[in-house]
Amino acid sequence: QLRNDPSGQPRQLMQFGFFGVSGGLPIVVDGEMIGAIGVGGGAGGGDENCAIEGLKAAFGNRVLLPVYPQQKD
Repeated sequence: QLRNDPSGQPRQLMQFGFFGVSGGLPIVVDGEMIGAIGVGGGAGGGDENCAIEGLKAAFGNRVLLPVYPQQKD
């Protein structure tokens, strides 16, 4: 996911002063950072997607998820 962001960091993380790596995401609910989630060890680089799905399952539409630019072919 990060390959599409030239800075190498999801844009939402910057507002909280964090350096993002694949598999680690802040937990931002209703505009407030309440923690973080980290997923590692998955095959094929799916750690970040696993973290995103976990956040969606736990918090639904109340959680701020990373937004990435569309992939260019």
